[in-house]
Parts: sequence; C-alpha cells; structure tokens
Amino acid sequence: MDKYAFKQEAKALLSEAEAMIDLDDSRQLDQTAATLEGYHYAPTLLWPVNGFVRMDKEKLLRVMKEAFESDDDALIRYGFDTSADLDEKRLLQMRSLLHHYRFLLRLRKGEAEAWDRFSELYEDD
Repeated sequence: MDKYAFKQEAKALLSEAEAMIDLDDSRQLDQTAATLEGYHYAPTLLWPVNGFVRMDKEKLLRVMKEAFESDDDALIRYGFDTSADLDEKRLLQMRSLLHHYRFLLRLRKGEAEAWDRFSELYEDD
C-alpha cells in the first residue's frame, strides 16, 4: 500500500470515529462495562487495547491515532514481521477498533439485536 492511500484511509477512519455520537450516560456505561467484564469480553484486535469496554470516544480517537502513528518497531514487537505490509496492519487495527466500538455503543444503548449477538458469541454453546 502506498503512503498516500494509507494516509487517506486512516484520515477517513479517524473522521468516521470523530463523527460518532458517544453515549452520555455514565451509569449505563458502567453497567454495560461491568456486564461485559463479567464475561471477560475483549474484542479481537491485532494488538491489545486496555480497558476497551470502558472506552469513550476520546480514548477511541487517541488509540486510533496511536495505531496510525505507530512506528514499525512497535508493530514488530507485537509479532509482525518486516515482510508484512505494516501500513495495512495499522489500518486493520483502526478498522477493527471502529467496528468493535460501534458494537459497544449498541450494547450501551441496550439494543436487543446487539445483546442477542453478544449472547450468541458468549453464552450459547
């Protein structure tokens, strides 16, 4: 992937995240986080993000920017080799963060379909 395409997509992902409307109910946020923590919920990401279930939009943007700006050595420490397209890995991390955060917002809002999906993943055998 060329650097221009990488920067354009990364900026588009950051803009998407900035446009998201965060839930402004700390009680609901805490209640949802406690439930998810009880199931040891952790979204699948290329490298770990601490405290995801308690993340707000500000932290999401910070973590996405960190992925965008991460140096190659940091990604190599996470286990990627130098033959990998590291810019593509950065974008994949950003896409994944955005995807999982959208799902987290749906859970926080109490959307029945989101909780059904969660239940399929974490409760059903």
